[in-house]
Amino acid sequence: MVTEARFSVENIFDLKGRTGVLVAGSVESGLVKGGMTLHDVSTGRQVRVTGIEFHAGSSLPGSATLVVDRRDTDSVRVGAVLVSSWA
Repeated sequence: MVTEARFSVENIFDLKGRTGVLVAGSVESGLVKGGMTLHDVSTGRQVRVTGIEFHAGSSLPGSATLVVDRRDTDSVRVGAVLVSSWA
């Protein structure tokens, strides 16, 4: 059985010199990896993930930062829940 990936957005950083926008949050379920397209559960807008960085030693389980394609900057917002399957 494949579990839907769910990621909660807690913060967004746009750092000059990075190839994508950094989206900090938590992996709530499933597997999130570079190359995936996630969707905002509220708006349906797509978010292309180009990479992911896990926070080793974090006290928060599932804590991670997604690297999101700059073309999708307007599709990401703090408080959003991103999922791998969209109906």
